[in-house]
Amino acid sequence: MPSLSRKNNALRTFASALALRDWLKANDPSARSVNVATKAVHARRTRLLFEKALGPGVAVGVIALPDYEYDPARWWRSSAGVKTVLTEGIGYLYARLVP
Repeated sequence: MPSLSRKNNALRTFASALALRDWLKANDPSARSVNVATKAVHARRTRLLFEKALGPGVAVGVIALPDYEYDPARWWRSSAGVKTVLTEGIGYLYARLVP
């Protein structure tokens, strides 16, 4: 996977999706589906970004892994939970709105 500069750090999920797209084109152009593992709160945005990068010909599944930094059922009770949920919410909206 290509190294990412600080400038692109916020876009690392999309950069990973583009790297996978390029790898699939070179190594397995017949692939029609992929599964991506990520933290649970990041799953929706990950799926969206991978769908954008891979295009309509590749179905994207997401394996949502638990985040042990906070209790997801009471995320608002910890600073880590609030920060993560708000950041992901804003990131998801941005990914939805930006083509």
